[in-house]
Amino acid sequence: MNNTLANYAPSIKSQVQSLLDANLGFSISNSASGSHPSKDTGYDRFVLRHQLCGLACEWFVILNAQDPNTPADFVFGPDDRDFCSDKVLSSRANWDQGKATSLLNMILELQQLWMARQKELVYRHATPELKFDFETIEQVPGVEFLFSPSPVQLICSIPLNVPLSKLVPDSLGNDKARLRIKFCPSSSNGPVPSFDLPPSWTPHFPVGLKSIPKWTSDSMIIDYYQQVLTFFEAYCVDICFRRSVMAELSSILHFRAHQLNTDFWSKLTATFERPNVSLLIHLPATFPTVNPVIIIESAEQRTLTGMPLRQEITTMPWSPRWDPKEISLRLKELINVKLASFS
Repeated sequence: MNNTLANYAPSIKSQVQSLLDANLGFSISNSASGSHPSKDTGYDRFVLRHQLCGLACEWFVILNAQDPNTPADFVFGPDDRDFCSDKVLSSRANWDQGKATSLLNMILELQQLWMARQKELVYRHATPELKFDFETIEQVPGVEFLFSPSPVQLICSIPLNVPLSKLVPDSLGNDKARLRIKFCPSSSNGPVPSFDLPPSWTPHFPVGLKSIPKWTSDSMIIDYYQQVLTFFEAYCVDICFRRSVMAELSSILHFRAHQLNTDFWSKLTATFERPNVSLLIHLPATFPTVNPVIIIESAEQRTLTGMPLRQEITTMPWSPRWDPKEISLRLKELINVKLASFS
């Protein structure tokens, strides 16, 4: 259905606008009107989608376009029918249609109560050992819990507080990755860890995620979290170093055209006008411990067998302690020497 604000009843529109402008991860869908067609002034109800532990949760929000001074009503999911049935909400008591944030305040209060309920349910179904594990990880700010009843799943989500600006300079401050661990008491397979990465992270991690530490049978949540956090921090440093090397190379090598593979910043391909050759610089997964690989291939010269003249350079003077500028200058000198043989 159409969810644009233009279709909402004038008495409701400012409440929905404030909700979306809060930039707290809320989205709406399935907007509709509850008024009789003869009195219909626009939408006054919708499905609210938010997230907990990286998983989508939906509530149905009902406002009254004919009587906007009536506080919003909510229909929760089938597993939460009795949620908040006996709670007195301060945001409901203080509902004021003249204040555009009344709906937002009510949703935020309900969200806090709902998160507390999820945590209570998780602890209620956890073994004593797992309760201790949960209590220990709660020392990390921002830990979330989610209970799923059929079959019983206890889900814990922990923010990975790696400054994303190291990896993506234009990233938003609230753009964070999370470690999610799912415990299934009825299963013998053990916990299932996974990762929720914001969109700005995903281009940088297709290679790295394969080498993230594995959960073992004797793992504790806090210890595993520290291993993963250490991995992400080191990975970000590695990515930034690779990106700096590629940027230096792009600025000092005089080629006709070039292309960077930003997937792990592993490759730079380029073509030179004189001589007419193509160049590939590959940074291996273990770079800078090991040196890059350089491949130069002529578009005009051929070997005796008719194949393009090609040279692959796998060894060179190298130090993993060089900074990106030093690496780039050394590679430039080496490439210029090799290009002379293609003239």
